[in-house]
Amino acid sequence: MKEVNIQHAFADFFVHEEIFINNDDICKFIYEQKEKNEGPSIWFDGTEPELAQFYGVVQTYLDAMHTKLSLYPKLKQRLFQAWANINMNEFISVPHSHSERAYAIISGVYYPKADEECHPIEFASNNRSVEHVIFPEVIDKENEFNSTHKRIVPKTGTLLLFPSWLIHYVVPAGTATEDRISLAFNADMVPKE
Repeated sequence: MKEVNIQHAFADFFVHEEIFINNDDICKFIYEQKEKNEGPSIWFDGTEPELAQFYGVVQTYLDAMHTKLSLYPKLKQRLFQAWANINMNEFISVPHSHSERAYAIISGVYYPKADEECHPIEFASNNRSVEHVIFPEVIDKENEFNSTHKRIVPKTGTLLLFPSWLIHYVVPAGTATEDRISLAFNADMVPKE
């Protein structure tokens, strides 16, 4: 069979890691904040000492990604916004992106509590034209060239980082009986001091 050198022309980045931090303390803090909050999400500004371990781990990933993505070395990533959701709300189940802020290219979500039957998160490719040409019945094995969706069922400790422009949403398809807590965040680029 003829060898073909298939090259990537365009790509979105994606990081899927399992991290080990003190999730019990994070969940306790989020539940305490939920009692004080009437909205569907609990908002944070990145300075909460109760989330310092989480912020520190995320910053190491943001720094590594900045370098790996070959971004301008006189700039750095800065987490500027974080929010928690307990279970589902209408806002996270609607397809959306986080691309409303200039220089904000990395977004992410961490799960301090999620059992393996919880609602999955799904990402949609920006190249949706593929689904009009390559139908599911002609795909032998999904890969980045022939698929338009990526679904992940998170578990406790799952960290996902992705482009802020990538459409995503939570699929109400889980059967979990325990709470699913997600801690989402956005980063932007600022000058190094």
